[in-house]
Amino acid sequence: MKTAFWWSPRRMVRLLWPEVRQSSRAWLSLRITGGRVLRNFGDELAPHLFEAATGESLRWAPPSHAAIITVGSIIDLYAYHAQGASVWGAGLRRLPASPGEGRALRARLGRCYAVRGPLTREALGLSDECILGDPGILAPEILQGEVPLPTGRPLVIPHYRAWGSRQGRVVIKEFMRAGFDVVGPNQDPVNIVRHIRNASAVFGSSLHAIIVADAFGVPASLTTFAEKAPLGEPNFKYRDYFQSVGAMPEWLSWRDVIYDYDGAVESIRTVSDIRFNALVALREGLKTSARSVLTGAESEQ
Repeated sequence: MKTAFWWSPRRMVRLLWPEVRQSSRAWLSLRITGGRVLRNFGDELAPHLFEAATGESLRWAPPSHAAIITVGSIIDLYAYHAQGASVWGAGLRRLPASPGEGRALRARLGRCYAVRGPLTREALGLSDECILGDPGILAPEILQGEVPLPTGRPLVIPHYRAWGSRQGRVVIKEFMRAGFDVVGPNQDPVNIVRHIRNASAVFGSSLHAIIVADAFGVPASLTTFAEKAPLGEPNFKYRDYFQSVGAMPEWLSWRDVIYDYDGAVESIRTVSDIRFNALVALREGLKTSARSVLTGAESEQ
């Protein structure tokens, strides 16, 4: 079983304390909705996605003991704590300040089998042949064989930080009052994938909510939970994923989604289809790269 690092502050004290200081209000508010504190569904999909691609499990490990880093904007974080792990589908959180910083980050990584998107690939100075794709595009394979149970209802999945601000919590309540299903990202990750597959449309500031919706061909859009988007998250990671599927991130106002739902869905249907068709073309390369991680095959550097 391969060891892998993904963002998980409940497993790593050096991540726990900064998260408690910065986002304790968000996690406390989320806890009321159920689920686990300090669990973020996109990151926790890592072992499920790798197993779907390879048939082999992953075991979480701290950076110093991880053979792989995967899923999420964690390359910068990993490079701060350790070096030498291979990369499968992870991305940078922010654009390096200079090409030299990008090269320094690359020097701390092992083989790069795949990265999330073209911005990460370019910033690290990787070859254009380096495979692109967030592992979340493989989400349908987690539920392979299950019968879909469409709800016919729209789903809202905010980034967990939305629960940390008063305005974010007000907007979440507005969605609930309007009859939208709202799911916290601290719920069981596979169950969240099911919720997304069964929804009529998905709106949220959680990047992996959009990625998983794209993977199932469910109309989806980034959505504000404040007057300024994104709420506490760098735009780089959104641009990185969206450019991997031939698009640019566009944010709908929460007001437009609630008060003109039909218009909002119609406005995103075509671009959602474009992203779906683009990511289908990435899947086989991403699965092949995962199998190469297991065998230690040479990768594009």
